[in-house]
Amino acid sequence: MKIVSAILCLMVAVPACSRDAEKKQVEQMMDQMVHHEINRAVDMVAPTLSQMQDAGYTSWTPGLAVEKLVPLMNAALAPEPGDDSGPGILDKIKYVSGKATSPYQIVLIPSEGNGTIRIEGYGAELDEPIVTRSITVPEF
Repeated sequence: MKIVSAILCLMVAVPACSRDAEKKQVEQMMDQMVHHEINRAVDMVAPTLSQMQDAGYTSWTPGLAVEKLVPLMNAALAPEPGDDSGPGILDKIKYVSGKATSPYQIVLIPSEGNGTIRIEGYGAELDEPIVTRSITVPEF
């Protein structure tokens, strides 16, 4: 009887362990995707600033650059009209200035003293950024 009970326990436990392992694997894949997309979103800031300056927006302070970049970057993340691919990770990402207030934010922090913008990319947790970069705002 003990053997039958042990076999029944294993029959129930093995599929549960398998589901837990699959769930953990899916969570790890999602974390990797989020990390990748946060990195991409952070890496988009410098070329966008450069393109804006090439188009004639010059003599900016870091604060003014952040003020102009945040709405522009958020607009760039918006889905195109007719895009019916459904919500994805990029739909969760938002650019903000100053401080992260919710998950999946890219924070732009101007530093007038050294002419730079610090860029911090946050995932689900707000205790520390996933990625941090610094770009210089060129003076013309």
